[in-house]
Amino acid sequence: MDCWGLVCAVAWMAGYSWAGGDYSTSSLAGVSSPIGIEDVQPGDISLKPGDHVRIVVGMNRNRTSIDFIAAEGTPTSKVVILTKNIADLDGYSFRRLNP
Repeated sequence: MDCWGLVCAVAWMAGYSWAGGDYSTSSLAGVSSPIGIEDVQPGDISLKPGDHVRIVVGMNRNRTSIDFIAAEGTPTSKVVILTKNIADLDGYSFRRLNP
């Protein structure tokens, strides 16, 4: 499963009407809205269009790192939970999925 497949599967299970459509990381902006780092909450996504997407699980108390669930690795992706420092997320934006 790749990163888009993971997001699509989770959105479909949560009842999002667009899930299962012909989307990719490049087109996720069309089914989500931008949010600031101060508004990030579990279920939001961290998106680098055309490259990668992760689902937010939580943020540490001092708001310097975020826990994600993601499909990571090549040549075969595995679903993992990982922590990333916010400073290491250059090129990523935070978005909230639209129903």
